[in-house]
Amino acid sequence: MDDIISKRKKKIVSWVGLLLIVVSLVFIVQRFLEVELDYAVFTSPRVVAGLAAVVVAKSLVVLFTATNYGYWLFNVTGMIIPLPEIFKVYCSANLYKYIPGGFLTILGRNKLAVDYEELGHGRVATATVLEGAFFVIAAIIIAMLYSFDYAINELKQIDTLPMASAIVAGIVAVIALVTYLMRHRIKRFLERIGVVGVLNPLVLTKRMGVALVLTNLWGAAFVFILVLLDQPMTTSTALTVIGLFNLSWLVGFFVPIAPAGFGIREAAVLMFIGSFVNDGYLFLAIMSHRVVSILGDVGAYCIAVIYANIKRV
Repeated sequence: MDDIISKRKKKIVSWVGLLLIVVSLVFIVQRFLEVELDYAVFTSPRVVAGLAAVVVAKSLVVLFTATNYGYWLFNVTGMIIPLPEIFKVYCSANLYKYIPGGFLTILGRNKLAVDYEELGHGRVATATVLEGAFFVIAAIIIAMLYSFDYAINELKQIDTLPMASAIVAGIVAVIALVTYLMRHRIKRFLERIGVVGVLNPLVLTKRMGVALVLTNLWGAAFVFILVLLDQPMTTSTALTVIGLFNLSWLVGFFVPIAPAGFGIREAAVLMFIGSFVNDGYLFLAIMSHRVVSILGDVGAYCIAVIYANIKRV
């Protein structure tokens, strides 16, 4: 009976996810048809060179993220895994996010537990969950710091703001209370599965610092593409875009059925940023960003494989 209920829940989640993707794509197409796009901008050597530079930067950021995951593994297990192996497994699993389902990336990283049995699948999964949780927290912090005023001004136009604020505050309070009350159980669980050093405040500070750097870089790449396409940009606008881009990333992150947040994230960017960035520039930037992101992920994988082979010789 439990298996049947579990399967039904998974089906419901899948259908809801697919519905959100369809709605997002319809929204994107509708906005797309309303905008006149100047594709000639992509024939400019300056733009082509700039996008190529973003691809290289994206590849390096993925490798930096993989290095950070290697430190997560060390903090959780106390084991140092060779960097070439971290790169290869992490970058391979990173490509799995383009396959519908959303969970293959997690499974892909567990190859490390197969190659290094002493790691254990539970501890590899713990490192993956902690990495993801810190990215979520960092994205929320960046969104709040950089675009809070903009979000408040937009929300003031909604009649349900007091009720929505009360609901959000209630949810946050409940989560905080439950976490506090279960802190000892959480600590015992981490100790039981052999987690080492994660609860060290210095470790948590370092990992959060890296997460904040990475989430800033994600948004900065999108800002750079907008500037490359000649969208006027002030420092204040750039920070707001970075904040709202991270908010869009969160929306895509929490719809795991969408491959790499496809459709969901783009729709969120249009909704959040479209009110103060020219639609023509925004559409071209969204298209360019998706392409360079894919090429950057592929580039990181190629570098990881080459690096692993060189170190093996």
